[in-house]
Formats: sequence, structure tokens, C-alpha cells
Amino acid sequence: MESIFRDERRILTVSTYVDDYMGVGDLYIGLPAILSSKGIARVLKLDLDVTERELFVRSARVIKNALSNIEHLWAAQ
Repeated sequence: MESIFRDERRILTVSTYVDDYMGVGDLYIGLPAILSSKGIARVLKLDLDVTERELFVRSARVIKNALSNIEHLWAAQ
């Protein structure tokens, strides 16, 4: 909050919506971003090797599957 209020433009890890980030889309996920007084000024691209990229995509898939399961449970109520 301090970084936003003071417009410090600091790099912090935040949960943000991605549409196409390393093949991951339609998901909120934690990524490094520059925060300004207007919120997220820019999401930074991670410099990942092949293995790290695969793990990132796999993590996103796990999150999406968990959300899908929650949505199905919610709809069943």
C-alpha cells in the first residue's frame, strides 16, 4: 500500500490478471510488477529457462483446475 500511495514505482510480486503471459491466460497469478499510484504500471517478463517455464505453466494449470473445481462445487449448491 505504501508503494502505491507514495508512487514509489517499486517492483513487487502481485497477483494480477494475465491474458497471454508465457502461454498462460485468463488467470490471476503472482508476478513481479512495477507499482505506481495508479496501480500496476507494468508486469515484468520473467527470464526463465525451459524447465522453469514448464513449471510456471504447470503451476498455472494447477490453479486453473482448482478454480474450476471450486466453481463446480459452487454451482452445485
